[in-house]
Amino acid sequence: MSNRSYYCSMKFKYLKIDAESNTAYNCHAAAPDIIDFDWLGANTGQLFNTEINVRERRMMLRNERNASCEQNCWTAEDNNAVSPRMYQNGLEKTHFDVYTLPTMIEFTSTSDCNLTCSYCTKEYSSSWRRDILKNGQYQIPHFANSRYQLSPRDVLLTKISQPALKKSKRYQLLVDETIKITNSDTHLIITGGEPLLDTNLEKNIDLFGHVKTIEIFTGLGVSQSRFLKVLDSIQHRPNVTFTVSAESIEQNYEFNRYGSTWQDFATKVKIMQQRKVNFKFNCTLTNLTLLSFFDFVDYFSDIPFVYQFVYHPGFLAPYVLDPDSKDRIRHRLEQVDASRITDVDRERILQSIVTTPDPKLVESLRSFLIEFVARRSDLNANIFAHSFLKWLDIQSNFD
Repeated sequence: MSNRSYYCSMKFKYLKIDAESNTAYNCHAAAPDIIDFDWLGANTGQLFNTEINVRERRMMLRNERNASCEQNCWTAEDNNAVSPRMYQNGLEKTHFDVYTLPTMIEFTSTSDCNLTCSYCTKEYSSSWRRDILKNGQYQIPHFANSRYQLSPRDVLLTKISQPALKKSKRYQLLVDETIKITNSDTHLIITGGEPLLDTNLEKNIDLFGHVKTIEIFTGLGVSQSRFLKVLDSIQHRPNVTFTVSAESIEQNYEFNRYGSTWQDFATKVKIMQQRKVNFKFNCTLTNLTLLSFFDFVDYFSDIPFVYQFVYHPGFLAPYVLDPDSKDRIRHRLEQVDASRITDVDRERILQSIVTTPDPKLVESLRSFLIEFVARRSDLNANIFAHSFLKWLDIQSNFD
């Protein structure tokens, strides 16, 4: 048996439910499983203790590697990088009973989204689905995955309205089952897609009014009128907070958060500050966002943030960068104020770029970046450093 520990406490306390795709994740970073509704009907109130969840917890307690953690945690650690379980304190053994209740529940009720963020995918963005439907699947070498391909279900989702989905028996059952496993100690996370586009958002907040805290993850990619309406609806709810997804400014923001403008985003952040809304940023760190992340931290110097590294797909991992870019990251880390990035976070970021990438990942990144830009007439990869583009051998594509 390996000396490495394969235990993660997140498997024992975190459940993600996607009520649109009828899938569940036994950790926010794990791979999804299709929900067995026949089993759930016979085991009501046990959505967190499905057969696969219990089996994987037993494996962890036996220090055995399980498959659903491959795409993020094990892939990162195999490359000497910092995995989600490492920076979210999942290494400490907190549970020994394989049957348990989650203390954190992430509920995804819609994939409607106006943005096609560079690191996102069809599962979480209707705009990503429409792009693939219109322009065809991405042709990425060395990447055998359906991430950038449409299944028959994906095509169906492009044709079904939100109200129709919300009225389905399975959607209603998942809402009911989620309510059954929440209590006054539950931290509920509402995600999307873009949850501010969810026509049931205010209703869901009412349904889960008994939980300890409600956190809404948003990219703010909605009209200002809808944005203000949501702010008005939660103004009297002290247990509701916002986590705003962003990690870049100006041109880099508009590239990586395609579909939104920097000016609109900055205006909405200012409105949240003026209204004294309780919010923080969630920064997604990939090779395409990591350099501009330091400008973001400097720009919003008074707003707290959390961050996460991307390792799936592997070609967007932070370490898939040229040596010059890695040197610039090290230099920026030396300059950033300690009050904004702690010593622990500095070490984690440095560790995330140590590995020399496999040439196949570089080739995959090259193909992805060319296609991502080609499908959007107002984008240009020249916002990235010359050394990075030269390393990818695509400088001439964007001249």
